[in-house]
Amino acid sequence: MKLARIALLVSGLTGTVFSLSAQAADTVKPSASDFGAMAQCKTLQAKYPSLVGKDVVVGLGGYTKGFEAPSAADPTVIEGLDPSLFDRIGGCLGFKHTYQNGSFNVLLTSISNGRADIGPMLYVTPERLKQIAFVASVQVQDGSVVAKGNPKKS
Repeated sequence: MKLARIALLVSGLTGTVFSLSAQAADTVKPSASDFGAMAQCKTLQAKYPSLVGKDVVVGLGGYTKGFEAPSAADPTVIEGLDPSLFDRIGGCLGFKHTYQNGSFNVLLTSISNGRADIGPMLYVTPERLKQIAFVASVQVQDGSVVAKGNPKKS
């Protein structure tokens, strides 16, 4: 499994370039280390031993509140859905990760050129499928809420 060709699916915004090595502020259970101790994760670690102990750079294309953003209490800590996912994925496969924030428009080339190993913020498009492999970890569904019977026909 070559991480330089993998991107996780979510959404993103633009930002300035700098690197953060802080891990997520996370209270989700099981913890990343407990998750990594599960039999299924041990099987994956045996199947992909080159990932165990590897330092993986997660390329971010800016911050999206709720998905990944600096903590209000400590801006060196990235929190949200994506850090929680990377903590669990890293715990399961045995890798450690740091974050590198940059502009969204260069996230794809950062991954394909090896400046980042993986990224959480790309929608799958036909053009992007020609450039990089995608692994779906999250599927986003969109919908609306209206009054019962939709009286305004909205």
